[in-house]
Amino acid sequence: MPELDHQLSARNGKWVLLATILASSVVFIDMTIVNLALPVMQLDLDASFSVMQWVVEAYVLLLTSLMLVGGSLADAYGRRRLLCLGAGVFALASAGAGFAADGPQLIAARILQGIGGAMLAPASLALVSSSFPTATRGKALGLWAAFSGISTAIAPPLGGLLIEAWSWRAVFFVNLPLLAIVIFVAYRYIPESRIENHHKRVDVAGAVTAVIALGALTFTFLRAGEHGFTDLLVALCGAIAALAGAAFVVIERRVENPMLPLGIFASRAFAGLNLMTLILFIAVSGMMFFLPMVLMQSFGYSPTQAGAAVIPSMLAMFIISPLMGRYIDRAGARLPILIGPWISALAYVLFALNDEAGYWTGLWLPIVVMGIGFGAWVTPLTSAVMSVAGEQRSGLASGINNAVARLAQLLAIALLGLLAAHTFQEQLDLSLMAHNSGPEWLELLAPDRVKLGGMRAPASLSLAAQSDLNQLIQAAFRDAFARVAWVAAGLCIGASAIGYWATSKPCARART
Repeated sequence: MPELDHQLSARNGKWVLLATILASSVVFIDMTIVNLALPVMQLDLDASFSVMQWVVEAYVLLLTSLMLVGGSLADAYGRRRLLCLGAGVFALASAGAGFAADGPQLIAARILQGIGGAMLAPASLALVSSSFPTATRGKALGLWAAFSGISTAIAPPLGGLLIEAWSWRAVFFVNLPLLAIVIFVAYRYIPESRIENHHKRVDVAGAVTAVIALGALTFTFLRAGEHGFTDLLVALCGAIAALAGAAFVVIERRVENPMLPLGIFASRAFAGLNLMTLILFIAVSGMMFFLPMVLMQSFGYSPTQAGAAVIPSMLAMFIISPLMGRYIDRAGARLPILIGPWISALAYVLFALNDEAGYWTGLWLPIVVMGIGFGAWVTPLTSAVMSVAGEQRSGLASGINNAVARLAQLLAIALLGLLAAHTFQEQLDLSLMAHNSGPEWLELLAPDRVKLGGMRAPASLSLAAQSDLNQLIQAAFRDAFARVAWVAAGLCIGASAIGYWATSKPCARART
C-alpha cells in the first residue's frame, strides 16, 4: 500500500530513533519498575495485596486489549500523531499516579497509562519501520530493540535508587521529562507517516469485548483470592468474562477488519508456538512480580538492593540472546525452543529450594540461571513465530505474539497471585497454630491478612513478640513464593512439550 511520501536525512533518522526508543522504553519500563515499588507503595498507602495486583493488572489489561487497535489507528491517522497523543496521555497518567493519595486513584491512573501505552508502543515501532528505506531498516530496528532492551535492563537498579532516595512516586514522575522529549522531537524533526487512503474501520466492538472479557476474568481471580470462588460477585464476573469472550470470538469471525484474525491460528505451528509463548511468559511474569516482593518483604532487602539483585540476570540475558540469534541463523530455532524452557525451569526450582537470604550464598545462582534461560528461548521462539507466519503476515504475527506475552502477564499476576494468597494463608495459619501465642495472634492479624507479605505484627505486642510474629509472616510468604516457583517450573516443562508438538513436523503456514 502506498505510504505518505517523505525523505529522511541521516540526521532525521537519528531523531526518529531517539523518540521511538524513549517512547517504547517508557511503556515497557513501567511494566517492570513498578513491580519493584510495590512493597513500598503497599506500606505507604496501607493497601491490600489485591490492590497491589490491580496496580499492575490495570495497566497491562488496557495495554494488552488495545495494542492491536493502536497499530491500526497509527496506520490510519498518522504514526507521529498517535505517538504524540499517546505520549501526552501517558504523561498525564504518570503525573496522576505520582500524586495518587490512595489505591483507587493509583489504579485509575494506571488504566489511563495503559491506554497511552497502547498508542505509544505500536506507533513507535511502526515509525521505525516506515521511516527507513529497506537497505537500512534492519539496522534501525536492531538499534531500536537494543537500546529499548538496555533501558529496560537498567530500570530496576535506577528505580531502586529513586525509591530509596526519594519516594515510590519518583518511578512515575521520571516519565514526564522523557515523554516531553518524545513530543518535542516528534513535532520538530519527524515527518508524518501513515497509509494513504486507509479506509479500514477500527474494530471497536472487538476492542470493547476484549477489555470486558479480560477485565472480568482478572477481577474474578483477584477477588477469589480474598473471598473464594463461592462469592456471588466472583461467579457473576466469571460469567461476564465467559459471555464477553464468546462475543469477542463471534465478532472477530464476522467483522470485516478484525483486530485479531482468528484464521491465522489454523496453523498448528503458529497456534502451538503462541500457546508456548503464553505459558512461558506466565511463568516469567509471575516470578518477576513476586521476586522483588520476597526480596524486600521476607529477606529484608532495600529497594536499591532488590533492584541491583536482578542485574546479573539481565546481563546474562543480553549475552545469551545474540548468541542464540546467530545460532538459529545456522541451525534453526527448534533445539533452543525445546531446551531453553528447561533452563528456566531449573532456575525456578533453585528459587523454590532456597531459604537463604544471603545473595551470594543463596540467590545469585538462580537469578543468573533465570537470565540464561530467558535468553536461550525468547529470541528463537519469536523467530519461529515470525517464520511460521510468513513474511507477508510478519506485522500481524508480531502484534499477536506481543499481545500474547502481555496477556500472559495479566493472567500470571491473577492466577499465581491466587495461588500465593492461598499458600500464604495456609502456611501462616499452620505456623500460628503451632505457636503458643498463635490463637491470640490470629485474632490480632485478621484485619491485615489481605496484605500478605506486607503484613506486620501490631505495635501493641512486645518487641520480642513482634519479632517472632514477623518471622512467621516472612516465612509464610517465602513458602508462598516457593510454591509459585514450583508451578512456574512445571509450566516451563509443559511449554517445552508444547514446543515439541508444534514443531514436530512441517505445518501449513498461518493464514488469515
